[in-house]
Amino acid sequence: MPEIMHEIKRLQKLNRGDLMILLGQLEEELEKTEQENERLKDKISGLEAENSALQQEKNSLLRKNGELVDTLQAVNKRLVERESQPANWQAVESFARELSEASRQAKEQVSVLKQLEQKRREEALSARETAQREAARIVEAAQQEASLMMQRVKVKNLEMLSSIQAAVSRAHQEYGAEGRCEKPPAVPAEEPQQAEADGKRPETEGGGQPGLSTDQLKQLLKVIKRLNRQPEEEAL
Repeated sequence: MPEIMHEIKRLQKLNRGDLMILLGQLEEELEKTEQENERLKDKISGLEAENSALQQEKNSLLRKNGELVDTLQAVNKRLVERESQPANWQAVESFARELSEASRQAKEQVSVLKQLEQKRREEALSARETAQREAARIVEAAQQEASLMMQRVKVKNLEMLSSIQAAVSRAHQEYGAEGRCEKPPAVPAEEPQQAEADGKRPETEGGGQPGLSTDQLKQLLKVIKRLNRQPEEEAL
């Protein structure tokens, strides 16, 4: 809480130029977030391409496995044919060895295929989870920065509104006091007109800065109301 109050006090000292700089920094952060999202999309596209290559490799292994099955069937057929003919134990043993070797190769290829597919699946899942965590972290940081920025702007606008209200109140009090006093000597009309022509505005009593016009006050109040509504809409 003390850190927040310190931050609010610091922001109250900022002028319009500082606020514009802060908004520019926020836009840069959002642009970096979009660039990071594009990088993550490219990474996911690369993983999808690797997955496609894995699928092609899987299809190739399945095709080879089918060829081995055909070989086994052919060997089995030849074995059956030999069994129906006069006994030739050497040929039978040779075919049996061929059958055993073909079966072993088929099992090895199936095992390698399963291991490769499992490894690719784990890598793709890990990369996707990492990308999602990074994207969530970046979005959360950007949202927090945007929320803090809106709070800063709101505090600054509330401060400006309070100053305007105080100035209006002082003006009413001064006008009321003048109404109860004698009418001061009239000021020649040429003096304010000449001041406006010279690009200057008459100062208020006490040497203060000139007040805002009615149109400027209306526009400023509209901006402040719109900024006050934005945090409420975000909360909804």
